[in-house]
Amino acid sequence: MKTIKYIEMWESNKVTNNLYKEVPYNPKLDISKVLVSIDKSCNDKIEELHKLDDINEMRKETSKTQRQRTMKLKAALDQKGLHTHLVDGVYIPFNPNWKQIAINLSGGADSACLTFLLADIIQKNNYKCTIDVITHSRVYNARPWAGPISIKVYQSLKDLYPNIICNRITNYIPPELEHGSIGNIIESRSVDQICVDSFNTYIQHENRYDAIFNATTKNPSMDIPTEDRMRNRDLAILDIGLADVAMNKETFWRCLPLKIVEKDWIVKQYIDHNKLDLFKITRSCEGDGNGVSILTGLDYKWYNYNKDKIIPECGQCFWCAERTWALKENNIEL
Repeated sequence: MKTIKYIEMWESNKVTNNLYKEVPYNPKLDISKVLVSIDKSCNDKIEELHKLDDINEMRKETSKTQRQRTMKLKAALDQKGLHTHLVDGVYIPFNPNWKQIAINLSGGADSACLTFLLADIIQKNNYKCTIDVITHSRVYNARPWAGPISIKVYQSLKDLYPNIICNRITNYIPPELEHGSIGNIIESRSVDQICVDSFNTYIQHENRYDAIFNATTKNPSMDIPTEDRMRNRDLAILDIGLADVAMNKETFWRCLPLKIVEKDWIVKQYIDHNKLDLFKITRSCEGDGNGVSILTGLDYKWYNYNKDKIIPECGQCFWCAERTWALKENNIEL
């Protein structure tokens, strides 16, 4: 890793730390009681409105009350604020009062890395908090090994942190609705992105998580980035706002603290935390059985009879190039 790049990264993280200062942590505010009080007040008002004879007036005032509830909930969450922990130059939000959080864990290196960093924060600070993992089951037909790999990664993390890593929750996304199949549909968003965001909101409502984390990282500083990269990861640090790394979702925070770092930083965490064995279990390659590569024809029908075989990486996709670049930047070979 080049020293100059670290300096640039730390400078950029000063920017994100200033963003978190927009919502300073208030340890004295009992946010749980405040949120319950807001809900109760609004619900009581809505019940009173249902006694009105004029149905149109009732609907109008109910809608107004619901909007006011949203504003009050967001204001309360901002008032509670965010406490941050500095990890190798990166500020990761984590409030001492949180009891249960979740993280989107795909089986890739980025999400596994953020999971063990969060578990380390809990462990080192003796926080009374647990982590559930959410896995979005995708492209089962073309990358059938993705599911089993995500289970292996989850189990490895659970073995490392048995009292912190708890449930694994799965969400199914039909391959016919993936971005690769039909592209974007609404305001530059694909159906699978909408499904992920919607499911996260749904499962938070069901389980009352204090925060849900996502481990999206910045595109790498490779000399010639491959063309199939995700363009929304071409992030300009100075252009980001608080909502890019921590979004207020009324009753919970949606946190993406790694959006300002690249894959080489991720690999460095595995080295620094002595977790390269875990890194070797993760898989970044998005080559599949439907593409033109050494994986051609290795679809779910083939996989049903070959689950014990080691699946090679395609070596052609952006994700393979990014992983190779990150390892090279850290001067290691696996």
